[in-house]
Amino acid sequence: MGRKPLPINSHIEWPVQYEPGTLLARGYMNGKEIITTRIETSSAAKGVKLIADRPTIRADGQDISVVTVQVNDSNGRVVPTAENMITFKLKGPEK
Repeated sequence: MGRKPLPINSHIEWPVQYEPGTLLARGYMNGKEIITTRIETSSAAKGVKLIADRPTIRADGQDISVVTVQVNDSNGRVVPTAENMITFKLKGPEK
């Protein structure tokens, strides 16, 4: 899709029509490739992953954690269009 200069503290974007497959982006500095990012189309939703904002939560009745709920396909890729209803039940003194 071509190259564009990146203004300092900004971003660049391209209008891309959706197609299943892989999107590959490469970043260059002074003509040398310095970063590559790949995004692959996900398939049907297969599982749910809960991700806490940190590895340890104090069970002191005062601590709090933000938990992200992520719907993944069979390859572990996020399914951004998932519309699955997810219900949670808490057991114990959690809120």
